[in-house]
Parts: sequence; C-alpha cells; structure tokens
Amino acid sequence: MMNPFYTDNCITLYHGDCIEVMKSLGDDFDACVTDPPYFVLPNGKFGDDFKWDSFEDYGHFLDFTRWWHDELVGHLKEHSCEFIFWSQKYLKDGFDLFNPSRLCFWHHANLINIGGMNDFAFDYEPIFVKWNGIPMLKREGRKSCFFDYVKPQSNFSNDQRLVHPTQKPVGLIAEIVGQLDGVETVIDPFAGSGTTGLACMKHGLKCVLVEKDEEYCRRIVERIKAYSPQMELF
Repeated sequence: MMNPFYTDNCITLYHGDCIEVMKSLGDDFDACVTDPPYFVLPNGKFGDDFKWDSFEDYGHFLDFTRWWHDELVGHLKEHSCEFIFWSQKYLKDGFDLFNPSRLCFWHHANLINIGGMNDFAFDYEPIFVKWNGIPMLKREGRKSCFFDYVKPQSNFSNDQRLVHPTQKPVGLIAEIVGQLDGVETVIDPFAGSGTTGLACMKHGLKCVLVEKDEEYCRRIVERIKAYSPQMELF
C-alpha cells in the first residue's frame, strides 16, 4: 500500500492517480461521495487551466469514466452506496454509465443569473445516487431529492471560501452523509478541495481522499487543520 500524503484519526489523503491509488487500497468502503471530472470546463480560468478536466476527446472521457468507476466498484462493500455529482450536458451518458437508483439535485440559488437573459439558468447540478443493495437512508424524517445550498465563492469566508473551481459546500455533503445509515467509511477518488473529508469529520466517519494535483492536496490539508463544524453556513 502506498504512503498517504496526510493522515489523522479520521481522514487519509493520497496524492496520485485515483485508479492507481484505488488499486492499492485493501479496505472495503460503505459509501462513495465524489465529484469527478466531466469534460465541460473551458481552459484558462482559476489559474490551473483545468488540466484535470481535459481529455483527448469525448470517447476518451467516457473510457476514463468507465475505468475509474469499474475500479471503484471493486472496493465497495456488497451493501453500499454511491453519490456521484455530474453535469447537465452529459446527463444521458451518466445514466448509461452509472445506472443510478435515484437522481437528486443540488440547487445553488446564488448563481441564478448565469445562463443568459433568453434561457434558463445553470443553477443546479445532478447527483446520481446508486444503492448497491437496499437503500441506506435513516428512517426518521422525509428525504427530499433537492438540496438547496449556495455555491462557494472566492469572497466567502472560512470553509465556504472557494479554493477549487468545482468546490461543493461542506453543508451539502454533510447533509448527504448525515442521512446515511450503516456507513462508517467513505471514499472520494476526486477529492478536489477535500469537502467530502470535512463533511465526514463532522459526522465522525472515516474518509479516504484521493487527489491527483499536489497543490490541491496541500490546500486540503490546510482546510482539514483549520476546519471546525461550527464554521458551516446552512
């Protein structure tokens, strides 16, 4: 097994290609919560050129998605679940690739004006939910398919401050993992800013993060060390 970039009593972070790292993992996971690259971002923004979302062509993107997901499935327990953020553009491909049990939506109302005056705004992201076995939601309370959280921005503070172009709110991921029953260990093969790890810290869950970019690994560690659940904005 390869050496982690960072580890504590809750989070283990690996720096490297997610497929190669997952091959070295011997533990089985109860859940996966991840936001993979999905071939939609233009180059030239945020200072990193979005290299992690670049593919030779559409076919290469689909092949890569199959490769990482096939590897992931081999590390999930027979009774487990997956939450995979995806794009509107390739929604049909996502159904074909992941065969989800449910489709949920993250609505970010602070970006309602993006999309132009003559069309609907790009103010939501689909989340594929897959139950490997029976559903793993806690029994108490009704569960909506809609999650309403503002999108992190560079002028926000604490854990809501944007440090990665596709960063998800900690509250959003914390709500997802907090609704799960029988989950002790979570994996995120595309850690980005490490939000899945912070959400697992809030709920006392073990979490394995994998991030290919070393600079983002450093940012993840900074967020982990600075994080307190009291900082969250719900």
